[in-house]
Amino acid sequence: LSPDLAGGIVYPENGSQAAGAAFRMLGLTRVPAQEAIAPSDWPELSYESLGDHSGDVMFVNTYGGEAGAADFATFVAHPVVSVLPSVAAGQVVRLDGDAAVGSSWGKIRNFMDQVAAGLDRDDLDLDLVPE
Repeated sequence: LSPDLAGGIVYPENGSQAAGAAFRMLGLTRVPAQEAIAPSDWPELSYESLGDHSGDVMFVNTYGGEAGAADFATFVAHPVVSVLPSVAAGQVVRLDGDAAVGSSWGKIRNFMDQVAAGLDRDDLDLDLVPE
């Protein structure tokens, strides 16, 4: 997902770009609310609705290098976001959206590499959120 800090909303991945292709190619399971988003949909979700869209691991796109790092820290510290199981457990992966958002094969590979690196942890609890 991609947060819009100023608007207090997030844009979930809709399956139409690199993220969607990478999730399918990696065989990653998405929560039902995410699966229900059609490739032609571009919903704006409130922070309060993130509970329906949160899985064992949360992937967050950030942009602009160091500014993106600051935005990420602000987002995960938000009172509504910080209590989500994946965030509270430290299972949030910051992705470089500049390198991974788009639909080219290079963007797909960059996204897959970032996701794989974020999942390559011995301490991940993959039963954090009941399916």
